[in-house]
Amino acid sequence: VLVVEVESEPEIATAFLRQNDVFLPGESTLTAAQVTNTGNTALDIDWDLAAASASGTNPCTGSLVAAMSGNLAPGAIEEIEMIIDVDEDVDSSAACLFTLTASHSTGGSVEILDVLDFTVNVDEAVNFSLSGPLSAVDIVPEAGGNYEIRITNHGSDDATFFLDVEGSTGLTTVLVSSSGVLVPAG
Repeated sequence: VLVVEVESEPEIATAFLRQNDVFLPGESTLTAAQVTNTGNTALDIDWDLAAASASGTNPCTGSLVAAMSGNLAPGAIEEIEMIIDVDEDVDSSAACLFTLTASHSTGGSVEILDVLDFTVNVDEAVNFSLSGPLSAVDIVPEAGGNYEIRITNHGSDDATFFLDVEGSTGLTTVLVSSSGVLVPAG
């Protein structure tokens, strides 16, 4: 009789695969990291999410939807959901750094299984309004008239807007100013 004992080898792999989720200034986004049990035993995993920063500030905060994965079987894949809150005063040049730590309790001690550092890039919030003249414009045939159209940029980044005039039978419209206008954010 030959007895073979196979010891448990807890091991996981984690990845942040949802960078294409939308992370807008002033909003919260439900996103997730993926964990795969690459070991040979079922695992109960405790999670910790921390906002990190190389410069001392991070324009985002994050929280886990659930701080534990229970009985993750060998070969199983699970999403670790988290909510990322982006500060309203940033633009699309901002990036948020996070550290996701996975630990496992065994025999009265805690073993760190994996530490995942990942970056969330903030997306541009595009929001604008176009307003026409404040009062009616009287246009005299053959004499024409000038009027003003305003664009307000409510988005997160400075943006260049272009106005194109669509032709209409019997009416000729010519832009007096440049078609492209750079409008600051806010």
